Amino acid sequence: MQQSDLELLTASNGAPINMWTHGVPVEPEAQLLSTAKMPFIFKHLAVMPDVHLGKGSKDIEAVMAAQSSLVEIVHTLRQVVCVKG
Repeated sequence: MQQSDLELLTASNGAPINMWTHGVPVEPEAQLLSTAKMPFIFKHLAVMPDVHLGKGSKDIEAVMAAQSSLVEIVHTLRQVVCVKG
């Protein structure tokens, strides 16, 4: 692979984004810039030629909130099962 195949995108206060593609649409690029700012990104993001907008995806805060709600529901169901025997 030649160096010209790699395009570097930088997010302010974020990890570098190494893209092995050109002409990324606006929406996926905005999502990449947002993702690059997440604290758990290690070194860089790697973007392949099939990059697309992650429709229907949730950010990590939404996933964690849903998980805690699910844990509460499971706990309640276990209590009901124990009472009903």
